[in-house]
Amino acid sequence: MLRTSFIPSSLIPSTTYAASFLITPSSRTETVRVGEGVSEKYFCIDKEGKRYGEEYDDIFINENGAKIVVGKSYKDYKYGLVNKKGKIIVKPQYTYIENFDKGIAIAAKNGKEGCLNLKGEVVIPVKYDVVSSFMEDDRVIVERKGKYGLLDRKGKEHIPFLYENLDKISENLYYVKKDKKAGYVDGEGKVIIPAEFDYIFVK
Repeated sequence: MLRTSFIPSSLIPSTTYAASFLITPSSRTETVRVGEGVSEKYFCIDKEGKRYGEEYDDIFINENGAKIVVGKSYKDYKYGLVNKKGKIIVKPQYTYIENFDKGIAIAAKNGKEGCLNLKGEVVIPVKYDVVSSFMEDDRVIVERKGKYGLLDRKGKEHIPFLYENLDKISENLYYVKKDKKAGYVDGEGKVIIPAEFDYIFVK
């Protein structure tokens, strides 16, 4: 259990609520997470102790808002998003939504991955097999049907889905494999060394 002194216990609306609650990481927030009774449902209250929004099976809060969860068990949970006012901006429909990084979160549905922004808008379509973590240059390596490509945070393609292997070697240099042959391309897909070698190394 996690307790916090940000909100006096006298402001908690009812003694039926769970004894523990979690305030968001930002001290400026007005949102806390409260569990109610044996049912373990969660909802939000503001700093005045006023309850708002709906009940959910769980809520994960960060400085940008909160991920909401509905489902009878972990296996059938569906994830959505609410804003700081408790308004639903994405109805629970995703298998998971990862934590936001620079305003973007990886989300999965029906076995496919994509990305959402803080408004709940799909910025990278949820149609890829794997979306890896974003790199320092705000680009991400993505897999589709066994081929890898490179996208930016707006979903624009920079390296086409031609390669069975794609790894960043250094700034603007990527190792690729095509038809089991190795080569290098830059961050826009321009061929630096053709993929026609069994092995290739950078000194």
